[in-house]
Amino acid sequence: MNKETILKNAHPLVVSSIKKYAVSKGEWSDLYQEGMLHLLELLPYYDEKSGVTVFAYFKSSLRYFYLNYGRYSKPCSSLNILIDTEGNELIDLIGDEYVSFDEQLIQEEQIRSLKKALHGLNEEEKQLLHLIYDKSMTLDEAAKALNLSISAVFRGKKKILKKLKNICEKN
Repeated sequence: MNKETILKNAHPLVVSSIKKYAVSKGEWSDLYQEGMLHLLELLPYYDEKSGVTVFAYFKSSLRYFYLNYGRYSKPCSSLNILIDTEGNELIDLIGDEYVSFDEQLIQEEQIRSLKKALHGLNEEEKQLLHLIYDKSMTLDEAAKALNLSISAVFRGKKKILKKLKNICEKN
């Protein structure tokens, strides 16, 4: 038999294999075409001397082919899906790593201003900021480390940030 005849006769086998074994039947035409391609790829490996008919060989192979088809593919979705009723898309939430020259200059100036402002703090204020921001301590942990109440640490942090903001705005 030639390839064309074999594939024509394999049509019912492919259809029934899809119905029985395919995990996802949503893309039926894709499953059918992939199954036919799979059979074409199998033909060179078929050995007539094995005592197994070509269709039994196909049936066994199609079973595992469809059981595994799509098993390892990860679902994907578009970044253009709407995320709210205002027409915003998921892609709009992705930040742009590109920073313009102007923005970079502004950031550098803000950093210089903040460093200058930090020099205006006393040692206790610097220590509190160090514990909260450098060591990533919670207010409770910082309070225990400094032997202060949580409310005192909270008020101190608030006061320090206000002081830094005022110094930075003056510069």
